[in-house]
Amino acid sequence: MKNVIKTKRLWLKPLEASNAEALSPAINDFEGSKWLAVVPFPYRLEDARSFIAGALNGKKIWAIIYEGRLVGVISIERELGYLLARPVWGQGIMREAAEAVVSEYFDNQCHENLGSGHFVGNEKSKRILNVLGFEPVGEVTKLHSLAQNKELDHQKMNLTRAAWEKRDNAAVKVTQKQVRFTSERLEFRTFLDCDLEAVMDVMSIYDVTKNTLTWRFPPEKAQVMERMSRNDKQGIALWPLARNTSVKCREFVIPRSDWEQNNAPVIKTARFIIRSLSITDLNDFARIGGDARVAPMILRATSPWPLQDAAVMLMQSAFTGRPGYRIGVYDEKDRLIGCLGLGPNASIAYFFDPDIWGHGVATEAIRAFVKDCFERYEFQSLFAD
Repeated sequence: MKNVIKTKRLWLKPLEASNAEALSPAINDFEGSKWLAVVPFPYRLEDARSFIAGALNGKKIWAIIYEGRLVGVISIERELGYLLARPVWGQGIMREAAEAVVSEYFDNQCHENLGSGHFVGNEKSKRILNVLGFEPVGEVTKLHSLAQNKELDHQKMNLTRAAWEKRDNAAVKVTQKQVRFTSERLEFRTFLDCDLEAVMDVMSIYDVTKNTLTWRFPPEKAQVMERMSRNDKQGIALWPLARNTSVKCREFVIPRSDWEQNNAPVIKTARFIIRSLSITDLNDFARIGGDARVAPMILRATSPWPLQDAAVMLMQSAFTGRPGYRIGVYDEKDRLIGCLGLGPNASIAYFFDPDIWGHGVATEAIRAFVKDCFERYEFQSLFAD
């Protein structure tokens, strides 16, 4: 995780021994410390020094710097914790700091959950956690408060990665967000801090490393960390470092047209799969297109529609990577229930089995198809009639 985090108004910096004199008076306020489990009152200089000594021992604790002065601290391990000086309450400072460190936590760690909690009655802390997306976990339990020297009702809270990623976090621009996409069986994403040991294990296999250009064998941890954090593209020499000798290297190029021709759309919606038609769909294709309620809306269809005529149109509908194709819409049982088409002139055409009319099928399928068309081609507009 980052050592220093910059937000719109704040600097979040790792606590240093020199922060003790500023930290002590900032926290020495019963109205704040009474809601914390491990903060005593009064909060003396020795307490601040002891707290910072723990922070210097590898804990992720930042000083919150606002307008050039320390106004609180925030920590995050498997749980989020924070405290803020009372003079700056009500200004959104803690929410801003918390959004920043939680964003950093999920961007750079493999954890799926983040814990926290609040004493019952601490409405300010409860509001912050709710805004971040935390949900209550289990029943209210008892937890000791050092400042009040008694047991208080305490509510545990939890934030999942899924809940955080769904949250509208557009205002938080702290770190470069992860790149994530999936295939049928795999997930691809930006390296995270916790991937280090796994990458070391893989790149320590000579049969893997020898087929790369810039990995040494055995890899050094510093090299692995540098490669994991690198975002730019750099030129490389054809000299595999693991082999320490030059080798013949063959480059391969795939034109965009070839890629698109061999990678027809596969679009998933909530209820359907939209993909290429095949000859095994012929009977359903002819039945739906030849229905007396459908055929009048298709230029080349008749009712009934002979299989040989429907087969010609089906074969001419094949995806070629360019506009001028039809694809099928399939239900959860992989049955063809309709077709969508993209014409060379950026026109959209479609027809569906009358048995499923009136159930929002066309709206759902066409919306997804249009989105794919705009992403796949440089259309400024599409039309249908």
